[in-house]
Amino acid sequence: MYKYLLFLLLSVNIFAQNFGWSLYPNKATFNIQKPNNTAITFLLKGSNVLYIDWGDGNIQSFSLNTSTNTTCAHTYTGSINTIIRFLNPSILTRIESTTASAISFSLSELAKTPRLTYFDIEGTGDIVTGNLSSLPSVMTYFVCTGSNTITGNLSSLPSVMTYFACSGSNTINDYTSPRTWANNMNTLILTPVAGGGLTAEMVDNLFIDLANVATWTGTKAITITGTNAAPTAASADARNTLSTTKGVTIVTN
Repeated sequence: MYKYLLFLLLSVNIFAQNFGWSLYPNKATFNIQKPNNTAITFLLKGSNVLYIDWGDGNIQSFSLNTSTNTTCAHTYTGSINTIIRFLNPSILTRIESTTASAISFSLSELAKTPRLTYFDIEGTGDIVTGNLSSLPSVMTYFVCTGSNTITGNLSSLPSVMTYFACSGSNTINDYTSPRTWANNMNTLILTPVAGGGLTAEMVDNLFIDLANVATWTGTKAITITGTNAAPTAASADARNTLSTTKGVTIVTN
């Protein structure tokens, strides 16, 4: 009997490792390269148990909730070049990682996270790719730095977005006006590099639209620098309204 039970347990484990995870067809994947014996950490929120395949033969489950962050961490033995998989990402409402590592992630993977409201990837070696149009419609907070190659139209951000900060090496290059920005705006930071950047007309229209936001809260900051054009007199009144009436700190070229 003991040998039979041992065999059964081993068989179940082998099935789970090799075949069982195919029951999760919508896995969100992160490519990762890590130096020797270092850890990667995600701060996550969600509505159920999340399964993470760390890509080195280890699969863990984490009980998430939507009110407090759950620290999901893993230490690799030796250098690693593999894929991390969130096996059931549709439960996620928050993804955050500031681990100094080389994580590659495509925004197109966020189609598998329709409940995600918060996204923050700030590792120094991270490479985030994709178009702003891939962000879930419920997302209110987006921060991405590092070696990202994000592109797209700033107007395609979710209508509920109140905090947006994209620096690093993004090439965001378009803004279509008019756009109605969410009430209770907090922060808008856009610092693209060569190949990206808004024209002076786009920058002016952006400030005019942002001045129509009834209430600004929190940090109250707008930074439009990098390869964006400088604003012109066409948006002077809007910028004055933002800074004087609504208390927004503005930084431009």
